[in-house]
Order: sequence, then structure tokens, then C-alpha cells
Amino acid sequence: GNWELVAIASSYKLLDISAVARRSNNPYINKFIEKARQRYGNSVIYKKGALRNIIERLREGGSVGILMDQAVLSDEGYVIDFLGRGAWITKMPALIARKTGAAVLPAFIHRTDKGHRITIYPEVKLSDIADKEKAVIEDTKKFSGFIEAYVKEYPSEWLWIHRRWKRVNP
Repeated sequence: GNWELVAIASSYKLLDISAVARRSNNPYINKFIEKARQRYGNSVIYKKGALRNIIERLREGGSVGILMDQAVLSDEGYVIDFLGRGAWITKMPALIARKTGAAVLPAFIHRTDKGHRITIYPEVKLSDIADKEKAVIEDTKKFSGFIEAYVKEYPSEWLWIHRRWKRVNP
């Protein structure tokens, strides 16, 4: 769905969100998008060096939005089964939740006859596996499962422009 509308609607309900994003290669487009995101009180945390800013924002009691269906580098995520194929997915939400105790609430938006509907799921319980790496993988699979279920329910609303299957062995 339209993730930009989720942030705007959230700010309307007095919840400002810091969205994690990659800078656009075009500085003019980047400035335009950043101004649009900040217009309603939200802020942007740029991906490069984001971890410190994310943790600071969460410790201040703020909310952070991370799009999980983006292509990531191998040190940033895992290959998880997604729509029947291995796809890269970020491990950062699981790592951040474990480090800060922040809740992970999957949120989606879809069109309705009257406009849009935002669905925010309850907090996802993190894995209790003792091995940290295995626990983070399990958490990442859970989070990915929410995206997969959304895509299956609303396939026409999933805009996928990142090459998540790139660098995955068949």
C-alpha cells in the first residue's frame, strides 16, 4: 500500500513517525520527498548511519517506521522464504527490538471503496530461542510473514521496485 499515507495519517492522529529511508540519488527529488514527509510533523532518518538515530528516537518515546520489503545487503539481512522463493529481508527491526525493547507493530494500508484503511497489528512477540542469531532469524521470518500475507490478500497494492531476489542462489 501507500506507505507515505500511513505516516501522514499517523501524524494526523498525533503520532509522529521517523521513517528510515535511503537518500535518493537525485538531490532535487530527495529534497522534494523529504519536505513532503516532514510537512505533517514526521521526520526522516537516513539509512546510512541510522542505527544510532533510531535508538535515540525510540529512547525518546518516538516511533520509527522501517519498510521491510526493501533489498538489503547480505550483512543487513537474511534470505527468507517469501512468496515461495528466497528473498532478502532486513534483520534490523528484530535487532533493534531486542536491543531497545521497542514493540514491533506491523502496519499496512489498502484501498477501500471510501478511501484507505490502515491496519496496525498487535505487537509481535519476539522469539524466545536462546541463540541470538537464530532468534533474530526467527523474528525476521515472523515479520516477513505479515508482508507475505498482505501481498497475498492485496496483490494489486504491493509496489515492489527493489530487487529482493537479486543475489539469491536459485
